[in-house]
Amino acid sequence: MIAIIVGFRVKPEERQTVVDAIVDDATSALRDESGCLGFNVYADRGDPNVIMLHEVYRNDAALVEHRASPHLARLRDALSGLDVEVVGRWEGDSIFPADKN
Repeated sequence: MIAIIVGFRVKPEERQTVVDAIVDDATSALRDESGCLGFNVYADRGDPNVIMLHEVYRNDAALVEHRASPHLARLRDALSGLDVEVVGRWEGDSIFPADKN
């Protein structure tokens, strides 16, 4: 399994637009992609304008599928022109739970 964690800092006045677009991507990924095993969206407890994504994919093929999806394209379109700063990105392979593939 592959996990991705990404953090975004958004302007307060753009926060809801960003959250709505991310939730659309997350909902669509979980519904439409059998290889998307989890997709959580969090607000930082100290700064609610920092939004964090935690995504889990079955394998590299599932990640490729997600990156080519229409809902990720919608997210990118929605974020273009907004003041969204990536504050961290991490990608890793699962140790626990163990990959069952």
